[in-house]
Amino acid sequence: VDEIRNSSYTFTLFVSAVLSAAMIVAAIFVQKSLGTIYGVSLITLAFLSFFQRASTFCIAMVRAERRFDFINRFNVYSSIANAILIVLLVQWFKLYGYYAAMVLSFAFNFFYLVSFSGISFRWKWNWPLLRSLFKMGIVLVFVNLVDTFFMSVDKLSITALINVKALGIYSIVMLASNTILMFPNNLSVIVFPYLNEGLCNAYQANDI
Repeated sequence: VDEIRNSSYTFTLFVSAVLSAAMIVAAIFVQKSLGTIYGVSLITLAFLSFFQRASTFCIAMVRAERRFDFINRFNVYSSIANAILIVLLVQWFKLYGYYAAMVLSFAFNFFYLVSFSGISFRWKWNWPLLRSLFKMGIVLVFVNLVDTFFMSVDKLSITALINVKALGIYSIVMLASNTILMFPNNLSVIVFPYLNEGLCNAYQANDI
């Protein structure tokens, strides 16, 4: 388990860093052609993408360990840090302050998870292991891409066939719907690790 976690952790950080670096390079050209605000926005997105991917991986590992008490504390501290950063930076630096606050907030999430989760995250590149994980995960990646497309096609259709105002109204309705679904979704996050453990105890590894 530690070997899989550490190899996946290293791969996630590496890929996220490469993608973020490519976005920063692209931001240099965008800034020259479209203006400073677009370049800064893209650079901000690059840092957000890196820290968000890394934090999401760490949270998944903590959930797999069923450390829900830690996750609750993390959510509280993350919310407090985010609120303080936004209040302080937006007041003085406006939009750029908001960008900085979001980057620092996601950075706080990542370093807090790595430092205080109690789970060992180490640099480990095991290519044979990663190759076997790719074989299992490629289908999940494809399913995720298809799901992303179908989850976005309604918004794209409304924008193209009606107008942006209609999209705004539709987004409000969808936000209310997602709020209703928040409780069962959070419940599934808690129940899922226990179901996996029960399945592993009930069957042999070869049967699974």
